[in-house]
This record gives sequence, C-alpha cells and structure tokens, in this order.
Amino acid sequence: MLSDTPNATPGTPPRGREEVKIALRDAAAVLFAERGAAAVSVREIAARAGVNHGLVHRHFGSKEALLREVLAEQVAEIADRLSTRSAESGGGGFEGFQRVADQSAYWQILARALLDGSAPEELQASFPVIEQRLGQSPDEERRLDVAIESALALGWLVFERYVVHATGLEGERDEIRGRMLRRASERLGWLDAKA
Repeated sequence: MLSDTPNATPGTPPRGREEVKIALRDAAAVLFAERGAAAVSVREIAARAGVNHGLVHRHFGSKEALLREVLAEQVAEIADRLSTRSAESGGGGFEGFQRVADQSAYWQILARALLDGSAPEELQASFPVIEQRLGQSPDEERRLDVAIESALALGWLVFERYVVHATGLEGERDEIRGRMLRRASERLGWLDAKA
C-alpha cells in the first residue's frame, strides 16, 4: 500500500530520512507495478519521488534492494490483512487469496520480477498467504494441495482481466469472483475444506 508521507506538504519535496524513504518506496511501487523493476531506472524512481537519484543508493543500496523492501512492506500488509480477516471470519481456502486480491500492485510487481528472472527467495523472506494455508507441520499431500490452490488463485489474481475478457465473462468484478469461488469450491472441494 502506498504510504502517506509524514509531515510532508503537498508539492514540497520530501525532507528527512523517513520522508525520503517513504517517497522512494511509493514511487518505486507505482513504477515497478506499471513496467517492472527491470524496465525502471533509479533516476526515474527518484524523479517521481522528487529527490536526487543518489538517495536511492544512500537509503537502499541498490534498485534490487529497493524492490525487496517494496515487496516486504506489501507482504507485511498482506499478512496483517490476512490475520485480521481470518480472526474475524474464520474463512480459508481460495477466500484467503480473495482477501488480498485488491493488492494488485503487489501481484503485478511480483509477477514482473519473477518474469524478469528474479528468484523467489531473493524477493521475499516470508510467504504469509501460503504459510497460512499450509498450517502447522504440513505433509507432502497438503503441500501439493496448497500448490494447486496457489496456482489457481495466483493465475486469477495476475490474469483476471485477461481471463474474464477471453472467456466472455461479463458482469461486476466481485460477482464474477464470487461465482468463480463457488464453482472452484464445488469442483475442487478441498479448496475451502482444509483451512
């Protein structure tokens, strides 16, 4: 999620370490989601943030480290959202992915980074959606179920617009997602049965 820059006046360049770091992370998140980290320069990120490009290196070390920090911030928000909503609803399965579907910048950044050749272990230290689904001490069958469930959900999250258009599914986005969730649950009963 893009942060509100503390103590900054609109139109004023960010000042101070924290304001600059927040501005750089926010600018990078937008650009990485739009074009992918490989297609974005440090100078573009700094220009969008309204700071000197040397500050990217001063505060993050490299564009790759900035990418990891952007993803880590968004992963932390997803983990918080999952734990809050799980406690409220007790729901699991594909609904867990549904809960974080509006984190489209995260999914776009992640997909682009993976397509550009980044290794998952270099991008993230934790995987809260997957970890929640695996539960405590999962066996190999549970891991396979979660892998299949994850592939379906991630495919939907990344390619939803394409799939809806290509298949001719018309209608309200939430209604289409709800229908898909019900159908997946009916056809693949394990999706929600193993919270």
